[in-house]
Amino acid sequence: MPTTKHNKHSHLTTPSNYIVGIGASAGSLEALEQFFEPSPPHSGMTFVVIQHLSPLFKSYMKELLSKTTIPIKQLEEGMPVDPDCIYLAPPRTLIEVTDGLFHVKQFIEIPNHAVETGKVDTMLAPDKMSARLISLIRVKQNMDLTYDIAEHSGDVDQSEKEIMDDICALIERKSGIAFGDYKPNSLFRRIENRVFMHNLPFNTLLDYKEYIIRHPEELIEPQNDLLINVTEFFRDKEEFEGLATQVITNLIQQKVEAGEKSVRVWTAGCSTGEEAYIVAMLFAEYLERKPELDIGVKIFATDLDREALAKASKGSYTKQDLKNVSGKRMQQFFDVNGDHYRVKKSLREMIIFAPHNITKDYPFVNLDLITCRNMLIYFQGKLQQKVLSMFHFALQPEGYLFLGPSESLGKLVDWFQPVNSKWKQFNKKEIDKQNVMNTMKMEKTKDINITNQDKRALPYMSPSPHLNLVYETLLMEYTSPCIIVNELNQVIVSAGSIHHFMKVPNGHMTTNILKMVPASLSVAISSALKKSRTEHKEVNYQQINMEIASEKRRVDLTVKPFMLSNIAGAGFSIIMIDEVKEEVGHNESEEMIPYDLESQVHQLINDLENEVNYTKDCLQATIEQLETSNEEYQSINEELIATNEELQSSNEELQSVNEELVNVNEEHEKKIQELIEVTDDFDNLFSSTNIATVFLDEGLRVKRYTPAVTRLIHLLPVDIGRPLAHFSHQLHYTNLIDDAKKVLLERRKKQIEISSKDGNWYKVSYHPYRTKENHIKGVVITFVDMTERKQQTENMLVQSYALEQSPSSILLANEKGEVNYVNQSFEAYTGVERHDILGKSIFSLYEDEAKKQLHLAWDRVNRGLRWDGTLSFTDGSNNQKWEKVTFMPIFNEKQRILQFLRMAEDITEKHQTDELLRKSEMLSALGEMAAGIAHEIRNPLTALKGFLQLMQAERTGNEKYLDIMAGEFDRIELIINELLVLARPHAIKYEKKNPTLIVRDVLLLLETQALMNNIVIEDDVDHSLPLISCVEKELKQVFINILKNAMEAMPSGGKISVSTKIKSRNIQIIFKDQGKGIPEEWLEKMGEPFYTTKEKGTGLGLMVSYKIIENHMGKMEFESKVDVGTTVTLSLPIAE
Repeated sequence: MPTTKHNKHSHLTTPSNYIVGIGASAGSLEALEQFFEPSPPHSGMTFVVIQHLSPLFKSYMKELLSKTTIPIKQLEEGMPVDPDCIYLAPPRTLIEVTDGLFHVKQFIEIPNHAVETGKVDTMLAPDKMSARLISLIRVKQNMDLTYDIAEHSGDVDQSEKEIMDDICALIERKSGIAFGDYKPNSLFRRIENRVFMHNLPFNTLLDYKEYIIRHPEELIEPQNDLLINVTEFFRDKEEFEGLATQVITNLIQQKVEAGEKSVRVWTAGCSTGEEAYIVAMLFAEYLERKPELDIGVKIFATDLDREALAKASKGSYTKQDLKNVSGKRMQQFFDVNGDHYRVKKSLREMIIFAPHNITKDYPFVNLDLITCRNMLIYFQGKLQQKVLSMFHFALQPEGYLFLGPSESLGKLVDWFQPVNSKWKQFNKKEIDKQNVMNTMKMEKTKDINITNQDKRALPYMSPSPHLNLVYETLLMEYTSPCIIVNELNQVIVSAGSIHHFMKVPNGHMTTNILKMVPASLSVAISSALKKSRTEHKEVNYQQINMEIASEKRRVDLTVKPFMLSNIAGAGFSIIMIDEVKEEVGHNESEEMIPYDLESQVHQLINDLENEVNYTKDCLQATIEQLETSNEEYQSINEELIATNEELQSSNEELQSVNEELVNVNEEHEKKIQELIEVTDDFDNLFSSTNIATVFLDEGLRVKRYTPAVTRLIHLLPVDIGRPLAHFSHQLHYTNLIDDAKKVLLERRKKQIEISSKDGNWYKVSYHPYRTKENHIKGVVITFVDMTERKQQTENMLVQSYALEQSPSSILLANEKGEVNYVNQSFEAYTGVERHDILGKSIFSLYEDEAKKQLHLAWDRVNRGLRWDGTLSFTDGSNNQKWEKVTFMPIFNEKQRILQFLRMAEDITEKHQTDELLRKSEMLSALGEMAAGIAHEIRNPLTALKGFLQLMQAERTGNEKYLDIMAGEFDRIELIINELLVLARPHAIKYEKKNPTLIVRDVLLLLETQALMNNIVIEDDVDHSLPLISCVEKELKQVFINILKNAMEAMPSGGKISVSTKIKSRNIQIIFKDQGKGIPEEWLEKMGEPFYTTKEKGTGLGLMVSYKIIENHMGKMEFESKVDVGTTVTLSLPIAE
């Protein structure tokens, strides 16, 4: 897309630079390299490479293309457009150029294939494109099309304007399309583009005119380039919604009020049919909402471009074409057909597609709506007025006109009433009929200024008929329905409501009047035409019986010659048909002939038989004359062909020899220069590269090599041409030659890693040597030193093994805390398998207080600091564990945090040991204290108890209070005894006992107390339990303490279950009640000295129980839920 400047004299100057857009997919690197390889560094072109990549995928295109000599830049917003540069556009962006600067916008969809757009001018291999672009630029720079666009309406040389007008006139005479009234800038751009893209052999506008005169076939091609087909579905959605809500709604309401049942619409310049289908959709949607309406819609969609009409008639579009169509409309009006969408039959039947030249052909009539959007903008003012006047003539009174957003009514603004000025919707206003006809008049095709020699080169072009004058006369002089036919009885022009008497015949299309009217009327018209033409006078028939819409009707027929002073010998006849109204009496004039069908049929048959006989005689004579003439012409033609072939052959031979000599000379010079450049390139490449490379021919003989290869293979410059097998090498590899043969045979590349005798490692790559013709002419072997990379790989592997096999529990997480690595020690330690934690948050490993501490640690390491501490967690077996944890960030060489490292050491056993030690020390201190307290209290308590017994013996009348005091003394003595249990480090004698019997004795002891408190004790104790080593009395004390606590927790009664089971060489005795339960925060304090959950409790009973079970090498555990109950589990080891 060149940036050009125009001035009055040169008109087309050399562009500042040319922008070449290149679409590139993810796998197009090789094609791009082929494209840029032959491109010179100073071509004046700017290349923009648009890559079809995911925005999440990093492009390495800049690095991969860096070998080209043209500078490469990553395109950014606001960058200037510099020539001789390659710009890489970001993925999924739209690039625009304004005022010499790039602008980047977001863009999602791009075509899957450029060919599908139908806009491709040339398809070439990538390595051929650069030369083609340079050739186009040279043609563009050499052109001197002396036609100034910018100043066309001002100071322009008249001869230049006449040249352009002549070109348009030539195209019009050949194609019937008048481009003379198109805006000159549009015409010039398209002619210039045709010259530019097709490399046509001329330099000036006059040269082009002379060229198309000498090459008539060129008159066909430009019309396709000059026709403009730019349209899409719902391009201006708001305007079409306005058409539906205002115009279509009002139009159908008017039809309903008038009692009419049909709507006629004309879509002028419909191109590929999108606009016609939009209008059809809007009518269909409205009628679907009003099912009670019986109104038909017929849309006439016309255009000059027959190829566009063919596509419109097919009604097949791609998903990209329908991007603006809503999903509801897609489902309602389209069927899926492969990768295309086809218009449904019901919608297609509403539209008639037909070719129509709006500048020459007469318009449709009696129309209710005309849509003509974005077509008038390409016409000059005079043609715009003519077309708008046609629309005015074609519309019904108060009919609607819908124009494009950039179009206006111009000087005809008073002919239409605005419905919505913003959306360019108008109503027809009634004006003087003659004024409309004058504006509609067609102009005579311009005479062309050409020489006699050029005239001989022009093809035959038939003159256009003088229908304008015929139609004007018909409209001005006749009010009854009438038809003009020529001497072949073909309908030329019609006016009035003649559709009641005529219809389009089935099968092959014809305009013969005798085949378009009912049979009864056909005979009458045939007879009247013959009589009128024979006698050169008016013929009138009356009371002709015929059927119209299944009703018997009678009509009067008048046929007379149609003569115009300006048209001599045209052979036209006018037919007028008047329907006879039954209620009105008919006054027969003396000139009226009563119509007798039978006599007219007989007369017509006789006349036709005579004509047939005469025609047969004439035909036979003509055939004989043609046979004689044909033989003569054939003989002359054969002689001319022979002579022409001889001349053409001689001319071609001379021209061929001359061209071959010139081409051979140019090719030799070019090849010599290319060989010099290639040789220089190779020499520089070989001297600058450090990659060892050797080129072998088909016989595996050395063709070229880089200096670096001599470190591995002992080659000298004189060894060129010798087989590679003759040379020794420094590699621990014996298949060097065999692999080269294999690659040459299989035509596939091969790579292998091998070591050399000096301890280095090399990646050896074999590639087939391919020519441009894709022939394999040898092998290329490269040796890339990968010693350092291999060492780094091995070091990384060792580090990876060390990390994986480390005894420490190691975890790596990203900045979001998502785990992306754990080692095998982590799995063994936590009981969590690797696949269950990867991708999850590190915070899922911890709960409650530990999670709070982890948040503090995470905040610290995110600030680049280290954190050390102790955390607890529950492993996969639901066991609580304690760990010493270190969290620290991992930095790269730029001190940027990459990952976060967690290293943990299991300290569960140490924590448990410390906890036991703490409790043991507490109990020891408590025992010493308890012994002192017991000693100090027992002596005075004994004395007090003795005095109390004496008082009881005396019977003073205070026995009640004395009994209370005695009970309290007993309770104090019990506390002293329990304290002494903790304090006395006496030797314990353990005996092997059956735990079942001990439990049964306790249950029997407490059975009565349980029944009194409405409590049921459920015995589920196993009778076959193994023996345990124990002190029976102490165990009974523990069991009684647990059961009494359970009873006190159920003041309203309930159930206590006692069960046993064996687990891991331990007997478990389980007590489960239905009491009020213990809150979770109290459970941790159970067993601590003087801690109790009861109002009058001392806490010593449970503490003593803990001490007894601990002395028996056992374990006491509590589980409780508030308002559900408490479970106490005692674990005691089985006796040896």
